[in-house]
Order: sequence, then structure tokens, then C-alpha cells
Amino acid sequence: MAASPSGNAKNRELSLPTSRIRTIMKSSPNVENIGQDSLLLVTKATELFIQHLSRQALKQVEGKAEHIDYKHLAEVVQTNKKLDFLKGKYLC
Repeated sequence: MAASPSGNAKNRELSLPTSRIRTIMKSSPNVENIGQDSLLLVTKATELFIQHLSRQALKQVEGKAEHIDYKHLAEVVQTNKKLDFLKGKYLC
């Protein structure tokens, strides 16, 4: 049976700093303890969400702009019902 990768190996596969994600998670009054597995899972989920949002914005700007701007991200949020939770507080 192969050994599972260590926490440091998993951490190296991530782009976002787990220390920053931990700080954000701890900012919630409902969070007391954060396990390493939970931290890695939330970090990976955050990265995947950012990738999804960026790819959707990229589809909208292809051939129209050289880079993705705030307005492109806001347009993705406005046109995608699944992203309604971002309206008002975070984008748009």
C-alpha cells in the first residue's frame, strides 16, 4: 500500500497560501479549530472556484480584450444564476 502524501507535499500542490486561508477562516466567529485536512480542502476548493470564475470571464473577453478586468468578472456574476450569492456584497 502506498503511503499517503504528507501535509507539506499536499501544501506544495496548492497555489494559495494556506496561512492566509486559515486567517480568513478564523475571522468567522463560528470557527474555533481548523484541522489540517479541512484547511487543505477549503484552500483547494477556493482555488477551483477562482479558476472557474476566471475561465468564465475569459470566455467573455476572448477576441474583445487583452486581459480580464473587474467588469468582466462582474458580468459573469450577473449572467450566471449560480453566482447570485456574490451579488451586492462582493461583486457588482
